[in-house]
Amino acid sequence: DNYDDFGQEWQVPANGLKLFHDISGPQAPYEKCMVPDNAHAEDIDTTVSPLRGRRLAQTMVTPEEASKACSQQGIDPREFDDCVSDVLALDDLDVAEAHIMDE
Repeated sequence: DNYDDFGQEWQVPANGLKLFHDISGPQAPYEKCMVPDNAHAEDIDTTVSPLRGRRLAQTMVTPEEASKACSQQGIDPREFDDCVSDVLALDDLDVAEAHIMDE
């Protein structure tokens, strides 16, 4: 149940593969991973930093608007559900244009 211990298990060991050319940050086994303050899910305050969690309640595009955008002429009807999902996930009505059929 200790998040910090679990996270330390995932630190790449000194003899592990290198993903980057430059080595930076804490390196095992000499230093432990840095754990941010309030890193635990129940402690996250998304009002402090929008990048600390997804705030679905603040989406601007409604399902009805997404459906209308994906119902426009030229959208492949077989891709309707995918189109609506994409528009809602990206919160952008213009994404519907990616589902227009090539002529």
